[in-house]
Amino acid sequence: MDNNSNVDKEKPSESGQKFDASKTMEQLKNGLMNGWNKAGEAFRNAVKSINDKVNPVEVIEYNAKRDFLKLIYCLIIADKEVTDNEKAEFVSIGAELDPDFNDYYEQDQLRIDELVRENEKDFGYLGSIKVTMGNIIAEIIKQPDVTIQDRKVLLWDILVMAEVGGYKSEEKELVKYAASKVKISETLLSEMVNYYDAIEEINSELEELKKSPRPFNDIYPIFEKLGDRKSVMEEAVAELLKDKEGGM
Repeated sequence: MDNNSNVDKEKPSESGQKFDASKTMEQLKNGLMNGWNKAGEAFRNAVKSINDKVNPVEVIEYNAKRDFLKLIYCLIIADKEVTDNEKAEFVSIGAELDPDFNDYYEQDQLRIDELVRENEKDFGYLGSIKVTMGNIIAEIIKQPDVTIQDRKVLLWDILVMAEVGGYKSEEKELVKYAASKVKISETLLSEMVNYYDAIEEINSELEELKKSPRPFNDIYPIFEKLGDRKSVMEEAVAELLKDKEGGM
């Protein structure tokens, strides 16, 4: 597991910018996202076992990264306040995750925007996003040989993206809905949130220590202790996601 999780920017507040590209990419590259996802060279997602097991033709026809990026876009538009900068950051993230992103992202964004508009009259704005996310998740989890572990990792990934976005009420509602669609209990979702918050708290403490004027020899033991705590938390998350029984 890659434990390089130093983040240069603070977690966005509810009143600040809700989507930080540099922090998001850091999360995607560190142990929070990469310990159990799809492929180290690009993006590991909830369908690792799918791309390992289905035949090459099926792998080419189904792009799990593309569907995951659609879910990210749904989270971004949750509060209706999508700036040009946020859209640019999303493009940057997508290009990093999938080399083919530029071939389809405008088409996918337009289609999601269209679906949300079509369904808003019947379901409300957030409800229409739920409908769209539900259909995307259904496409992901219907792929051959999807396991409970795959569904847990997908939910973890969605949670991390929502947390990086500030985890406001809209994102919380969408994550809770996603949990129901992947058939993961609210209890397990709450456990995931607690682990994420605990790891982020340790990251914040580590960042504060770096700014300390105290001699290195004084703060090094604290660094070690925090690093050990973080490793324990990350291992606990890994075990939680690998558990074949829990979460239903």
